[in-house]
Amino acid sequence: MASIKFERYQLVDIEIGASFSGNSITLPDQPMLRNMRITGIEAYSIVDFPISFITGNALPTTAQMALIALDLYTHDPNNEHDMGEFVYKLPLVTIHNMQTTQYVQRVLRFDDLMVAWEKCQLIFAQPLTPPTRFSVCLGVFYTSRKDRIFASLHKKLSGVSDENVANVIMAKLMQLENWMRSLTNKQ
Repeated sequence: MASIKFERYQLVDIEIGASFSGNSITLPDQPMLRNMRITGIEAYSIVDFPISFITGNALPTTAQMALIALDLYTHDPNNEHDMGEFVYKLPLVTIHNMQTTQYVQRVLRFDDLMVAWEKCQLIFAQPLTPPTRFSVCLGVFYTSRKDRIFASLHKKLSGVSDENVANVIMAKLMQLENWMRSLTNKQ
């Protein structure tokens, strides 16, 4: 059984209406997850828990879940200025990680993705039959960018004496300033 270290968790609920007959649904904006670093996502089915904690709707059956994929519009972890559908048609069954015994098998981990939730979609392989109202629930593990930077600085500065901390921070700020100048081509 794999474990995942996380600082924060958010349950995301995407309602699928009984009259839905399309092949995709755009995810609603997730204000609590804006500018956060996503470290893992999991999907739940009706086997895991019968209704959504947010809307009270039933969750998808195993058969329904097998027909749904997730497109995530993200920043490229290697170049945060580049955005796109870097997670394309990820089947929900891939991120469904619970067993009927309620023990977690695994969580699909991400390399600190920043997601533009309002541009993401659920994709349906075919129309759902019979058409029923349900909710797709995603569990999102995340950390804030600021917390990651402070944790990284703390690791780099551990073991450094107090008189040298200011010098290390000043050197890093100067590197950042030079990098920003190179981006804007200003002297």
